[in-house]
Amino acid sequence: MTQPEATFYAALTAAALSFIGTTVVVLAQRRNTRLTSDLEQHRTEKTARLDYEYEARKRLYAELEPLFLQLSEQSERAIHRIEAAAASARARHLREESRWINDPYDYFIPMLAFHLIAPLTIVRLIQEKLTFVDLTVSSTLSERYALVKLLQRAWASDFDLAEGPPRVDYDPHHDDWEERQRQNGKIYAKQTLAAGFVDRASGALIVRDDHGARCLTFGDFHTRLQDGDPTLVRSFDPVLRLFLGFHPERRPVLWRVLLLQATLYRAFIDAAKRTDFDGTAARPATIRLFTEEEQLARFDWHPQRTDATDEEVRKHFTAVAAYVERLR
Repeated sequence: MTQPEATFYAALTAAALSFIGTTVVVLAQRRNTRLTSDLEQHRTEKTARLDYEYEARKRLYAELEPLFLQLSEQSERAIHRIEAAAASARARHLREESRWINDPYDYFIPMLAFHLIAPLTIVRLIQEKLTFVDLTVSSTLSERYALVKLLQRAWASDFDLAEGPPRVDYDPHHDDWEERQRQNGKIYAKQTLAAGFVDRASGALIVRDDHGARCLTFGDFHTRLQDGDPTLVRSFDPVLRLFLGFHPERRPVLWRVLLLQATLYRAFIDAAKRTDFDGTAARPATIRLFTEEEQLARFDWHPQRTDATDEEVRKHFTAVAAYVERLR
């Protein structure tokens, strides 16, 4: 190879290497620019999402937390009234001839009916707010709302609870149910409320004024009831009549419905005590059953306690536990 050729090829090689180097640099710069742009876009999207979740969670708690707090308080009162019903039976106040269970407008029945329906009034107020908030940004409130929906279903659990185990005879849809329930209400009387009755009664407790919507107090409810408020009387009459002649022994399926409600109300109270550490992560509702000691101490309705009466108390909770297990 002559000197001029060597010089030419050297120059050509240098030019090629320079071109390749420049191309690599340009391509690397473009790649870095694209990566930087993608990273910036990701950061922007993440920031926007975090901003949205923060604002959405702030709005969610501002709108719903006061109502969930009210629901916790109403849940405690509902449990207390169910315990009080057991205590009244234990004290023999619910004998068949007792005025307590024969006058639906006296005091015992309105008190019990009000405190079983009032929590569902708060549920309705919560559901009215759901159009304006995003429940998915808080696992804590999502868990509470999952329990809220179970509370709504509890009134429709009579046939499931009657099946137990252990099973109790229950046939409120018998062709001759009207005559048969007078002879044996334990089997043939309807021992829960249709969804429409629950919905109408819970709606009748809503008060709307300049300060917004709230649940009627028991004092105002009882006064209006005794004054014959037509809307309230019409809406609550099926609830009040459900408890005519009530006693856990004479209405075993209704008693199981109440024990299920007590269990779900306590689950809601438990959920309300948990704080929202895990952000939007989904979390299943936790339902803690009453222990045997709690069952006997709080819900035994027998005037005299024996091994047989203890078993009677436990068997109804066994049916409740079986129902809860099917929910999981």
